[in-house]
Amino acid sequence: MLRMKKSKVFFIIPTLDGGGAERVFTIVLNHLDHIKYELYLVLLRKEGKFLTQVPDHVHILSLNASRVLKAIPTLIRLTRLHKPDIIISGFLHVNLSILMLKWFFPSTTRIVVRETIVLSKHLRTLGKTEKVLLKLLIKWFYPLTNVIICQSTDMRNDLMKEFGINNDKLTIIRNPVDVTSLQKIIEDNPIQLSRHRYKIVAMGRLTYQKGFDLLIKALAIVHEELNSVTLYLLGEGEELDSLKKKVYQEGLAGCVEFLGFVENPYRYLAAADVMAFSSRYEGFPNAVIESLACGTPVVAFNSPGGLNEIIVDDFNGWLVPEEDIQGFAKALIEAKNKKLNRDRIVSDINYRYNTASIINQYDTLLTNLLQR
Repeated sequence: MLRMKKSKVFFIIPTLDGGGAERVFTIVLNHLDHIKYELYLVLLRKEGKFLTQVPDHVHILSLNASRVLKAIPTLIRLTRLHKPDIIISGFLHVNLSILMLKWFFPSTTRIVVRETIVLSKHLRTLGKTEKVLLKLLIKWFYPLTNVIICQSTDMRNDLMKEFGINNDKLTIIRNPVDVTSLQKIIEDNPIQLSRHRYKIVAMGRLTYQKGFDLLIKALAIVHEELNSVTLYLLGEGEELDSLKKKVYQEGLAGCVEFLGFVENPYRYLAAADVMAFSSRYEGFPNAVIESLACGTPVVAFNSPGGLNEIIVDDFNGWLVPEEDIQGFAKALIEAKNKKLNRDRIVSDINYRYNTASIINQYDTLLTNLLQR
């Protein structure tokens, strides 16, 4: 009996540190059909907190480089050696590098880039020269891909409007959440937070993008009103020291717990009264759908990046105008007294973003590409 030849798929990402994009790559690698696909995870450096979650059937290839530029010779050699049918890359600098190198890859290799944020918003945070250069590079090279995976309608519209990308190149695949596994993790490892305090949880990289500085200002207003409130902040990043300083300046020293990277954030989400999501811009926030999968409602700024697709006011959370700190604080205060139906929140998020449905979309995309 002849064995069906597997299609080789490279997933390329810098590391498997604890971020949303890394988590999605890990989920996809765990659930794609490894009888149909021969899966490779190509990392700049073989490190990161999600490495232990990569299944045994996935080949891990390390480029042993601190930067993409230093990895180019090894990357070209590996693609010529293994001849992948499809390359899927993530993060802007990796995406651009892969597209610039496409002429060195086998001619039959299809390239898919998966964007992680609303790019125009991200570019506005950069210096003028870098912003202009990156915008030109995106306009020149992104059209060379076979497909661009967008996580949200906001992201797709941004690529068309700001960068002139043809809609035919774009497809929307939202991020998955494995509600069943997540609920089991919570049941097996419950946590009891203070019963007598209003419990707010926030999670993500401690960076400017995530807007934790805005959250701390809002928390100061909440504290004046409610007094007994605690913010559990999960995550690591370069703004840790400045955020701790802001907490002290706002008189919140006893109200904020910095917990760092937490292997199992779900038990904190499940035990919290509400999640606060203060990001300035996103792609499609895993933290929000994971909170809702735990049944915990979310207060969020209505920032670009899919939040207006996920959150329905007074059903699973509340949206506040961008960077409206007073409005954010008001929503957090009002959320304390509004008891939403947590079971309905979980059922809704499972219906919309369950892993099986999202993986099927990835499989359909790969199958269609292989038939071209």
